[in-house]
Amino acid sequence: MKRFLGLLALLFAPVVHATAEIPPAYHAVAAERGVPAQLLYSVALVESQRPVAGGRRPWPWTLNVEGRSLFFPSREAALRALVQALAHTDRVAVGLMQVYWRYNGHRFGGDPQRALDPYANLRAGADVLRECIARKRSLGAGIGCYNATSPDKAARYLAKVTTELRALREGG
Repeated sequence: MKRFLGLLALLFAPVVHATAEIPPAYHAVAAERGVPAQLLYSVALVESQRPVAGGRRPWPWTLNVEGRSLFFPSREAALRALVQALAHTDRVAVGLMQVYWRYNGHRFGGDPQRALDPYANLRAGADVLRECIARKRSLGAGIGCYNATSPDKAARYLAKVTTELRALREGG
């Protein structure tokens, strides 16, 4: 219960500087899909963060193919790699939110190019996250469900997202 209340406090406490660091796309999609922008951005950071000038950001041209994370310099390069990977496996996570193709490729109409569209990817990830929270009937369990089915892995994932939420609150 303490962990749940802590998560609620992180998500809904007044924000001074941290929200300004979240790119506008996250705010727009979060409002559209009914999930907190801070949570959406924190999940994206855990899923696809990459160092950039001045810090780190979720990287839209990220793939995870059968457990191997790959970062590409452009959408075109990521798309070529995604099409090639999908010719051999459906164990591929795509984009900012690392949406898992095997279970969620339908959210993009089966179109790899659409999966790499940052807004489409954020929407799909937000939908998966919202559905997990509703299915688990718990914010914490829902966050864990986004990435893992086993309780141990889900707890580790929740801890990572919580760390990112705290860093946002502290302006880092």
